[in-house]
Amino acid sequence: MMLSFTGTHRALTDLQKITVTEFVEQFNPLCVTHGGCIGADDFFDQWCADLGIHRTIYPSNIRGKSLPKNELLRRGPCTIHEPRPPLIRNEIIVKSGEFLLACPSENYEVLRSGTWSTVRIARRLGVKYTVINP
Repeated sequence: MMLSFTGTHRALTDLQKITVTEFVEQFNPLCVTHGGCIGADDFFDQWCADLGIHRTIYPSNIRGKSLPKNELLRRGPCTIHEPRPPLIRNEIIVKSGEFLLACPSENYEVLRSGTWSTVRIARRLGVKYTVINP
């Protein structure tokens, strides 16, 4: 089972962290995919690495938004793809998983948000998803 993840570039709330960890443990994915960004992706990546789950990462080509490649590799087995524009890589993240887990920084849908954009892509493509609000 492949789980995709998208989240805010800000830190997750404590409730989001608890919910994400419980979700990953219950879902028990063989592999996860995410964008390797600062904030929520960092927490998700570290948690999955600690569980020994293989991570596939599609970084953004926006400077300063992605986690350092050496940091991601140090955490454990992962595949890191070449950086891409956010809207392109968000669709790749959605298409690569069977389920999308989203952690936005807002309790409502926002137009200019990468997390919400990824949720809209999942909706359009018919990919199942869950939003964990702050």
